[in-house]
Amino acid sequence: MPNIYDVARRAQVSRSTVSNVLNDDPAVQPAIRKAVLEAMEELGYIPNAAARSLKNSRSGTIGFVVPDLENSVLRDVIEGVEEVVCDHHYSLLLCNSRRRLDLQRANVRRLLERRVEGIVLFTLSNSSRELETLRQTRLPVLIADVTGTSLNEPKMSINLQAGIQSGIEYLSRLGHERIAFIAQRAQPHSQRAEIYRQAMLGLGIPYDPSLVVFAGSNAECREGVSALLDRADRPTALFVSAGIFAPHALTRIYEAGMEIPSDLSFITVGETPWAAAHRPPLTTISHDAVGWGRMAGEYIFARIAGNDGSAVVHEVQSELIIRASCAPWRGR
Repeated sequence: MPNIYDVARRAQVSRSTVSNVLNDDPAVQPAIRKAVLEAMEELGYIPNAAARSLKNSRSGTIGFVVPDLENSVLRDVIEGVEEVVCDHHYSLLLCNSRRRLDLQRANVRRLLERRVEGIVLFTLSNSSRELETLRQTRLPVLIADVTGTSLNEPKMSINLQAGIQSGIEYLSRLGHERIAFIAQRAQPHSQRAEIYRQAMLGLGIPYDPSLVVFAGSNAECREGVSALLDRADRPTALFVSAGIFAPHALTRIYEAGMEIPSDLSFITVGETPWAAAHRPPLTTISHDAVGWGRMAGEYIFARIAGNDGSAVVHEVQSELIIRASCAPWRGR
């Protein structure tokens, strides 16, 4: 494998000049920079990123901690962050916490050990210890939040309140009052259930806590949906507030011999290709997840460049996308 000395000989420059080119030294003349880059290309030279980071105290990496990799919305957010990271010629170091606080803490610690230059964190809890650890660093840190919590850290937030409110109002206009709600147990997702409760009460619809299912796994979601459908007073509509659970909820509905929307109206959070391709196409609560990811990446690099963003909070709004999975309630 060619080394830096081979590049220097091919470009007819000194080793230190090649090093200056690798470190983007503005003092290097354009013609010399071009010759060095062409020599690197011809030889297939790959710079030692680890050695460079030790020399200039920069790792060239951004850390991103996510709660899981099953959620298609999260994949869109990752795509948006990665676009910005690549545009800045950095690398994205992705860590999956698998919805476990202990893994989230371990992931944050590993990222700090690897000297990342910024961290985007989808936190599982508003009071986790790693938040305090991150507060004590000088790193650009952004908390990704999907409910609008009271965290003081700079955060990117998806405001689901408007979307969930619109969904409940839509079902109410269709005549539904027994609207069941599936929420992911982990914070901050569980707070969506409070948005649902307030929306129901605001419309004058009796709030029944037994129609709310908190699920920590796909199996719990399926069990919860089965229990709802087995009730004598079963719900007439189902609102799944975590897109990751939507396929599992649908599976249980179809296994019970029910049809959407004739037997049960259905809404889920998260706009995905399969939601539109499903038959019937699913009504969803949509938000621009890729754009959200881009804003998160741009925030981190603005902080790296020295811009103060301590008071900045970006909020992405959600909206109701009406399709064919909901129908007027005709009574039994």
